[in-house]
Amino acid sequence: MKNVSHVSITNHNQKAPFISREMVPMWDIRSLSPTLRRRVRNHQVRIVTGTARDFSSGKVLQKLSPVYIPPKQAWELAQQYEATKTFRSRPSHIRDLILVAMTGASILHSKYLEDTIPALAVHGDILRMQLPSVEVEQFCRDLETYGEHLLQLRYHLSESALGVLYCHLESRELRARLFDNLSELTEELKLSSNQLRRSLLAMITAFLDFAPKGIFLETQAAYRCSSLTAGDRVQGEGAQQYFEALRQLRQWSEGHHEYTSQGVKHSLSRTLDAPLNSLLLTISI
Repeated sequence: MKNVSHVSITNHNQKAPFISREMVPMWDIRSLSPTLRRRVRNHQVRIVTGTARDFSSGKVLQKLSPVYIPPKQAWELAQQYEATKTFRSRPSHIRDLILVAMTGASILHSKYLEDTIPALAVHGDILRMQLPSVEVEQFCRDLETYGEHLLQLRYHLSESALGVLYCHLESRELRARLFDNLSELTEELKLSSNQLRRSLLAMITAFLDFAPKGIFLETQAAYRCSSLTAGDRVQGEGAQQYFEALRQLRQWSEGHHEYTSQGVKHSLSRTLDAPLNSLLLTISI
């Protein structure tokens, strides 16, 4: 098993490479001083937008340096690590910070959004054909618009605080509607045929895997353009919506094992037990 702290990176003392889908910047958690590492483990210090701050006062204690990582390797390592028994049996806050830093860097700087949003649209198109209802149409339209706002939000993070604020407010409203409509789609599972149930589950699980990454981006935007309090509020609000949606899906799945194929069961299990998604909604970086 590859150690998460040994991911291949470019040292910040070297010339920074061109930021593309090959190499992206992440905050170097390993550069934390030994004292701050100990205080992080004791939940006395937190990292917010690359800065170590006192948990209570918010006082800046250390600014982290960027390092450069290949996002494909970061995704693979994070997914591989969260699948191991060690991840679940041996909690490590520093390890979790590194995983969130790697994944967050890929969300913010790689082509993750450009690759994922069209795939979600395909699920939506299939569902629209099989279940042409007002609820499905509204969910799919809101999901498309939410994806567009996330792309704009990511762009404005380095360009315009006003643009960040506008896109951020719009994306929060869209996200709230998406989770409301998702609850109705989960109810549809109880009444659906096998074929429609598979399409509904494909849409629901794909969205629930994507949502924590979108909320992470929204949270980073709130930290950068507003305040620690605003970022924490966005993260907490998104986490509450996400975990409630998981609860509803888990409740349905526990009573309907006989209706699900092995492939669907695997997809459900992966969605319902996704530690990395939980970390993105509970750790700041």
